[in-house]
Amino acid sequence: MSPALPFRFAVLSDAHVHDIEADHGLADAPEGLHVRLLADTMRSTRTFNESKAALEHALEDVAARGIRHVVITGDYSDDGQEPARRAARAVFQDASERLGLRIFLTVGNHDVFADEGRHRSKRFLTASGGYGLVTSDPERRDPQARSVTLSPAMRCLGSPQGLTELGAFGFFSAEHAAGWQTPFGTNPAPEARRYEVTSACGGRRAWLMDASYLVEPVPGIRFLMIDANVFVPLAPGERRADMHYTDSTNAGWAELLIHKPFLLPWMTEIAEAALRDGAQLFAFSHYPVVDPLDGTAEDERVLLGETEMVKRVPPDTVAAALIQAGIDLHFSGHLHVNDTAQARVSGRVLTNIAVPALCGFPPAYKIVTVQACAVSVETIRLDALALDPRLMRLYAREAAEDGLDPGALLEARDYGEFLSAHIGRIATRRYLKRDWAPAMAAAIRRLKLADLAWLAETSEPQAIAVVMPGDPDKQALVSPALADLPATELLGDWYRLRMGGDLGVDRIGPDRMSVYHALAQAFAAGDWPEGSAQAEFRRFFRMMSAYAEGLPSADFTIDRETGAISVD
Repeated sequence: MSPALPFRFAVLSDAHVHDIEADHGLADAPEGLHVRLLADTMRSTRTFNESKAALEHALEDVAARGIRHVVITGDYSDDGQEPARRAARAVFQDASERLGLRIFLTVGNHDVFADEGRHRSKRFLTASGGYGLVTSDPERRDPQARSVTLSPAMRCLGSPQGLTELGAFGFFSAEHAAGWQTPFGTNPAPEARRYEVTSACGGRRAWLMDASYLVEPVPGIRFLMIDANVFVPLAPGERRADMHYTDSTNAGWAELLIHKPFLLPWMTEIAEAALRDGAQLFAFSHYPVVDPLDGTAEDERVLLGETEMVKRVPPDTVAAALIQAGIDLHFSGHLHVNDTAQARVSGRVLTNIAVPALCGFPPAYKIVTVQACAVSVETIRLDALALDPRLMRLYAREAAEDGLDPGALLEARDYGEFLSAHIGRIATRRYLKRDWAPAMAAAIRRLKLADLAWLAETSEPQAIAVVMPGDPDKQALVSPALADLPATELLGDWYRLRMGGDLGVDRIGPDRMSVYHALAQAFAAGDWPEGSAQAEFRRFFRMMSAYAEGLPSADFTIDRETGAISVD
């Protein structure tokens, strides 16, 4: 049955809900709030305390636009703890009952862990200063904590237990839907949805639940919701005390094709049925199926090594398998990036739309408008969300007491500025320390834009370990207004483009983007030997340009017959 068109739905991802007003077991909570440390936020790829407000704001915005169907592509909870699951459920129930939204979830790597769960430990501010640790692990110790509270509720549950509370949002039922099924039939019971998975050495087997399902929210529109978490049993010698399975974080679709072989034939059947019935099919999972880093993975391996991000880039075999199955459009989360990527095999196209996190830069979600032969995607920014003054007050207290340098975080006027400042901060506090080679990191810390312009224009190759600031008067690429901009600020913009694509370009602004483009061209024009400072920065700017100039990632239209992408 062909759907009534146009049909609109929203796609959100990586809400990572933490409820500051929920009781996590800390006796000495300031102002009655369970607030995660600013210090931890400044080292994390996401913010914690703003997450629930961001999700609520996004759902209110969706409803205000007259949209009634919402997909969330996993990591709806902070880390699968009971307070986080309950908070997510409460938000979704309120949105369903008060706003009339129909919400469908996929599961992410932070929501459940295999069938056994795992311990979680979190640090919270205390009213008396310092922090308290709340943990589900009876063996966990922290000599620096003011208190250590043992709370079984902090444990991330396994599946199906960890999904039960949220079962009404697609996992086990879909009220008023035109159709619902799993790879195993129409029985929603966990015992009817188990598959066998074997350890790498073949010595251990387990039967785990797969939470994939197909739902038809309205006649002719079908959502294929894939549980792409992969947990493989560990051999006895590989196990840790509380973990008997591999972590799903870096596994993604490459491991899914190996350990969940029943999914691809089912997806093929679903795609064939949609084509036969004249229905429109949309696939969703937590993990990307096409490289969301704009083809920069090889440059990244040379410049940075085998980073966590590179490990999560799916191989080409994944896209080929999905194209063969008849899938042409897939929405993902996980990497917290805003990106559009495509793969082509034998004239057929697969488009992956990576949806950014609600709790990281850039905070946004997608609106999808379905037409007969095309799909329009609009990216809705959440920048204007007001910051909670209670949190800002507690952050300032923590920074003063502990001697933290929060950069521009405490100067932010809204959520967009806060998250832009956050990614700028973790660029130096996390990524520069963890991912970048020491010599390159040291160069970024000591150089300015004028120095990089001089480096690009000089005729002599320079050693990255010893390259020093040049003569700013001997360069013409950078205007005086930006000449003294530290390369650490440039690094922040590098990550804004990496994570935000078009939204990063908008946040950075035309003046800086013009200078970055000129520097990229200047470094590209030189014939620099590998290992020189110029060759390193040539690769740096080549990656930066790829992030900025990839496929449209804000507002665009996809022709579903040809895969062509256009911008109005």
